[in-house]
Amino acid sequence: MGEYWILVSDRTYSTIGVSGSEFTKQLQDALPGKNLQNSRDLVLNCGRILEQKFGKQILETSALLAVARKQ
Repeated sequence: MGEYWILVSDRTYSTIGVSGSEFTKQLQDALPGKNLQNSRDLVLNCGRILEQKFGKQILETSALLAVARKQ
């Protein structure tokens, strides 16, 4: 897949009630094995993970952006 940076709004952390480091760990644990072809797939999968773990209402206040690193 390459290397990506995922930028997450601070509203996401405050809504779900976990720290940024805990949130990052949860995403890292949930993403291995996913067949992600590009940054769009990554953002969609992160949204699905958020919805599964924290409910649909989290998507109303979250902002995610994935940026690919050029190799």
